[in-house]
Amino acid sequence: MTDLKDKIKAVRMDRGVSRRELAAEIGVGESKIQSVESGHQRADHEFIGKILRRFELDANWLMNDDLGMGDIAVHSSEFVPIAQYDIRVSAGSGAAVVDEERIGEYAFKRDWIRARGFRADQLRVVLVTGDSMMPALQDGDLVLIDHGQAEFIDGRTFVVRFDDQLFVKKVQKLPQQTLLLISANPEYPPIALDLSGDLANISVIGRVVASMQEWR
Repeated sequence: MTDLKDKIKAVRMDRGVSRRELAAEIGVGESKIQSVESGHQRADHEFIGKILRRFELDANWLMNDDLGMGDIAVHSSEFVPIAQYDIRVSAGSGAAVVDEERIGEYAFKRDWIRARGFRADQLRVVLVTGDSMMPALQDGDLVLIDHGQAEFIDGRTFVVRFDDQLFVKKVQKLPQQTLLLISANPEYPPIALDLSGDLANISVIGRVVASMQEWR
């Protein structure tokens, strides 16, 4: 019989994550992780949920003391739920930023996520509006964005926040601290951003790493 605290510690160590790193990633104090792993504090439902999401674990295995340690890697389910949020990113002239509300989720294969070096807890699904990224992205497509990729890479497609508007564009860095937001549709001219003057109003939401089209 292996209890919850031992499994949490074993998984953390197996993944090479320190208590300090885990605490920062899931938003708790390092002392709480130490207390839970040592058995001095009971893991509450919120904490357990964060552990399940961070390490992409099978909840039945983690919570059932009668299921032993075995090969930790096999206790991850085949599919990972990735949240979809009710925000729209514009393939056009910009979509106004609204409060994020989780409206559903999509299942992605765990092996697909791992093979690309992504972390499931840093992925989000959002909706594309407009036609400036056609034919690569259509109006109404869904895109998977990786919040963990927050530095611009030339030629890659990012979701960028500028002046409280969200854009999905290819990016190109130019001399003199200029960033171009480039549309795939030639009818839309590039948008030039001054990184030296506008930096406070520019933020990277994440890189687009996949797209999906829903048939209507």
